[in-house]
Amino acid sequence: MAPGIRTLFQLPDGVGAYQQAAPAGQPLDDVAPPGGRYLLVMEGDVVIDGKRYPQGSCLWVGEGEPMPGAIAGADGTLVATVCFASKQSRQARQAGWPRA
Repeated sequence: MAPGIRTLFQLPDGVGAYQQAAPAGQPLDDVAPPGGRYLLVMEGDVVIDGKRYPQGSCLWVGEGEPMPGAIAGADGTLVATVCFASKQSRQARQAGWPRA
């Protein structure tokens, strides 16, 4: 698997979805959205602080929290990241700010 982040879609308010493949032992890059994000382990596994998260795992990183030091497991990994708008963006949208 080649390293790198592929954008599946991205909206101006930070909502988006991304895909990242990484070979064994490679650290995962952070998408750094304005809001929180879910990391979904689609293939292989991810290791964070010595704990293995296998295929099918779903990890939450809250708004303002740093990405944990995630590393691709022994067979590499494919991770989908689903990002959310910040609280401020959500409030603006609810007040009538249009999405692009």
